[in-house]
Amino acid sequence: MLMDYLEEGCWRLVADGVQMCKITAGQLTPGLYPVESGRAEQSGYELFFCLSGSLALERKDDPVMEIGTQEILFTSDTSDVRTMVVREALTGYCIAIDPAEARATFETIYRVLGHGDLCDGWTAHMLRAHDGCIHIPDCNWSRAAFSALCSLPCQEQGHYCVFKIAELIYLLHTHPALLENTSVYLPEQAYSANNIHRVCVYMEEHMDEKLTISELSRQFHLSPTALKNRFREMYGQPIHSWLLHRRVQKAAALLQFSKMTVLQIAQSVGYESVSQFNVVFKRVYGMSPSNYRKMSDTRII
Repeated sequence: MLMDYLEEGCWRLVADGVQMCKITAGQLTPGLYPVESGRAEQSGYELFFCLSGSLALERKDDPVMEIGTQEILFTSDTSDVRTMVVREALTGYCIAIDPAEARATFETIYRVLGHGDLCDGWTAHMLRAHDGCIHIPDCNWSRAAFSALCSLPCQEQGHYCVFKIAELIYLLHTHPALLENTSVYLPEQAYSANNIHRVCVYMEEHMDEKLTISELSRQFHLSPTALKNRFREMYGQPIHSWLLHRRVQKAAALLQFSKMTVLQIAQSVGYESVSQFNVVFKRVYGMSPSNYRKMSDTRII
């Protein structure tokens, strides 16, 4: 699907039967993209690791499938998708897999895992059961995967994606619940849980602004104590730690995928000065933003 709209020159072979394309800002602009129909036989898989933006899949008989930040789309050539709608310009990684050619690559990994296989028919059967499309939502597993992916040097990201795809199929085969947001809230907790989620969405969309506990509490009708406590319960860390991590993670993606200056990136994630931004970024990634950008130069791909 996505690979039909990506230029051949942007693809890199990362393993036998596995190609990766690093989708940068502007390659897939907002709009509607028809999907070729009539592909009756299983011939390949495609995975999209979404770093930013959003994608909606309009399917034959099922509800629209929405893919957002830190989410993964796993499709086959037998999918029932009619059109794709890019709602915001996408960045991320598209992986194309030829199961026959990739057999040896994945068999090596599955000899260790002991379950699941890309090429033994189970994966194809699983995808057919989901009409050719599986959506991995924002969950603990995907957050950890994206965090590591954004931290790796560019030349290592493709190999990491191969490993995570093998792990993904293994989990779908053995422990699918680990790929879901399984937090269950009592009815009296539902309102505050929904508000905490809205706080996260708001912070993601306003990272260029100064965000404080008091202002967020006032806006979302939560006491500062309730906001801090419920946030820690849901996300396993203090709100300021979560925000710092997401700011630096977004900055890392912009360093890789945009031509913005370091100052512009710093300001877009809420830092007034480059020096302050440099200190925080180096603390998280172990190098300056400029060096990180050099290591992530798309020419390596």
